[in-house]
Amino acid sequence: MQVDPTSSEPRYSSGVCNIGPDEITARRRAGHIGLIATERLGRPVTAEEVFRLAAGGDAAAKELVAEVIEALGAGLAVIVNGLNPERLLLAGSVAKSLKPLEKEIRSSVERYAFAQALAGTRIETLAMEKNSTVRGGAALIRYETLRKSGGLP
Repeated sequence: MQVDPTSSEPRYSSGVCNIGPDEITARRRAGHIGLIATERLGRPVTAEEVFRLAAGGDAAAKELVAEVIEALGAGLAVIVNGLNPERLLLAGSVAKSLKPLEKEIRSSVERYAFAQALAGTRIETLAMEKNSTVRGGAALIRYETLRKSGGLP
């Protein structure tokens, strides 16, 4: 990454793109799904908006959501095949948008996972705020720290 010396504002160039701090912030907010949709639709779009557009019948958004579901299914199958979990909990910034697509996600995982491993795995989408998952992780760390130090009954 190089600083662009010809610009009056801080701009960063990787040789492929030339963006400023406002655009970096906008891209972070949009997320990966939003960035791809912005490119394909030719206007700024967030991930949440992509799912809303797809639900409303927008062909380009529907195609992108189908790709997201397929990639998610492949990724979750790696976890199912490698760890054989009882439950997979999907949470995060787009989880609310994934909730209505649980059947499609399960079908995608079925295409990649070993049937026997997947048979015992429940996949659940948690429609929580992102902070909830962070608090849950922090609580788990605290619990494990107390448990290991003998601070739990």
